[in-house]
Amino acid sequence: MVNTSVCGTDTRGFDSRRSPHFFIIMKFISRSEKETIKIGEEIAKNGRLFIIKGPVGSGKTRIVKGIASHLGIKDEITSPTFGFKKNYEGLVHYDLYLANSKIGKEFIALINEELEDNYIAIEWGEKIPLKILNDYSLVTININNDDEREIILEVK
Repeated sequence: MVNTSVCGTDTRGFDSRRSPHFFIIMKFISRSEKETIKIGEEIAKNGRLFIIKGPVGSGKTRIVKGIASHLGIKDEITSPTFGFKKNYEGLVHYDLYLANSKIGKEFIALINEELEDNYIAIEWGEKIPLKILNDYSLVTININNDDEREIILEVK
């Protein structure tokens, strides 16, 4: 469980600055890689498809490590940047950093098929047309400074 001194939580409050289909359900502050992994464990309780966005070095893969930990996956989790995709028992991990802008319906069909048996985490997932996804959790990581990240979980 994430210590409340590490994270603050909103209780499924509507944020009118966002799409009317999103609810911010949690906001966290992380001050270390270990805390970011713990936050990922907490985030994993809120869906099966996670779109993770944030600048380079913000902690996207650490969030995926937390999701994997929640699922009991013992494998080392690394970013599949150059391989595009890594499969673990119960988790499919995508990294779209190097993907071009032509990601579309075929990729969404693949995701929907994989969701039948897996959790899915997609780094740089904002590169896919999110409006055609049905249900997903959006994880946004903002770098406050070198030692602090704000992590926002929104559920559609």
